Amino acid sequence: MAIVVLVVVVVVVVVVVVVVVVVIVVVVVVVVVVVVVVVVVVDLTSCNTNNDTDYIISSSSSSSSSSSSSSSSSSSSRVVVVVVVVVAVVVEVVVVVVIVVVVVVVVVVVVVVVEVVDLAS
Repeated sequence: MAIVVLVVVVVVVVVVVVVVVVVIVVVVVVVVVVVVVVVVVVDLTSCNTNNDTDYIISSSSSSSSSSSSSSSSSSSSRVVVVVVVVVAVVVEVVVVVVIVVVVVVVVVVVVVVVEVVDLAS
């Protein structure tokens, strides 16, 4: 009887952990994709706006300053994307490791309790 309880508990815990990890991975991927898309759209919009002003402004100094601001916004948006992706991956790894450690501890405790109860009876 104790072995059946042990197997059921371990199977339930493993299924719950797999579901939680999959949900976390999906959420992180969705967040990263949304942030990347938003940054790219903002970057493209700012580039288009700066290019339009380049056509309107005839002075070469104004044009060069406008294009330099475009390139700096482009590089800053790339930095934002990289930072978001790195943070998301680190958070995901930490959460998954914590979940795995908690599950291992729970399974060990359940095994010990079941064995102690089995030996006591």
